[in-house]
This record gives sequence, structure tokens and C-alpha cells, in this order.
Amino acid sequence: MTATANALREALLLVLVLAAPPLVAVFGVGVASGVLQAVTQVRERSLSTVPRIVAALVALALAGPWIAMRLEAFLRAVLEAVPALGRS
Repeated sequence: MTATANALREALLLVLVLAAPPLVAVFGVGVASGVLQAVTQVRERSLSTVPRIVAALVALALAGPWIAMRLEAFLRAVLEAVPALGRS
């Protein structure tokens, strides 16, 4: 596998891993609010949207340092590999 293909594969994997915390939080809150709305028979759109937005923001705030650390490590590795990418 070439260095370029390896860098692209790592970038796609990193996007999936870094998107997981807010997506999992939104999914969990969405399921919980859906069950709550089904039990109470309340069909208010804002009752499902606002908690999802808050959950995504909280997840990003909590996972922010970890996300930044992973992005920095990836960017550092890619920038160090730029000379090798030009030769392949």
C-alpha cells in the first residue's frame, strides 16, 4: 500500500472515530426522547430536537480535548510524511 493510500485510509478512520462521541450521544438522547414521547403520547418536535442539540454540544465539549489531541497527532504525522508522499 502506498503512503498516500495509507494516509487516506487513516484519515477516513479518524473521521469515523472522532464523529462517534456526538453521534452516540445524539442517538442515545434520541432513543430516550422517542420512548418518552411514545409513553406520554406527546408529539412536540422541539422536545426531541433541543435535547439532541444539547447532547451533541455537551459531548463535543467533553470530548473536545481528546478530539484535538487526535487531530494534532494525525496532522503532525501527515506533515512529517509529506516528503515521502512526494516521492511515491
